[in-house]
Amino acid sequence: YIAVNPKATDAKALYAAVCGAGRELGFVCAPALFQRVAAECDGMTADLSVYKRNRDLLYNGLKACGFTCLYPDGAFYLFMPVLALFVEGLGGMATEIGLAVGIFTLLSVVVRPYSGKLGDRYGLKRFMMLGAGLFALFFLGYYWITDLTVLYVLRVLHGIAHGIFLAAVFAYVGSLAPPNRRGEVMGVFG
Repeated sequence: YIAVNPKATDAKALYAAVCGAGRELGFVCAPALFQRVAAECDGMTADLSVYKRNRDLLYNGLKACGFTCLYPDGAFYLFMPVLALFVEGLGGMATEIGLAVGIFTLLSVVVRPYSGKLGDRYGLKRFMMLGAGLFALFFLGYYWITDLTVLYVLRVLHGIAHGIFLAAVFAYVGSLAPPNRRGEVMGVFG
């Protein structure tokens, strides 16, 4: 939950901005809807054998298909080391793997404020389509990568496309929400 002093200047807009920024920056927490569900379930128990059976089925199936994943004790997270293996195949080590991952994320974050402003000016739907189209196009480019330098260039472009899409889609969803419920909508969407 987020507490904003109701006497603050533009308190409702501030609340919505904090909610949206938190989701956009990737802070993972239960959306507002499920925070309310969790509160109603306090003190209840569930038959966990159903989850264990499903977890084991999913885990064993993924392992049989060659995926790398840790046996989960709680939430199930799948780690697919595709990019790491790809970089290693190009002769890269841990540093190069980190750079390939980090450069994508960095450019995705850096480009968002600028693409958001441009999306407001030229149309959010256009920027959603531009970002999604470039993202898909650049994804196909991995097939032709033969060295780390070209991979880094592609990761930069891919990160930019990702940032363009995310900025536009979050702004678009926010624009559809009633102003007094933007924070709640962004919490559920994000």
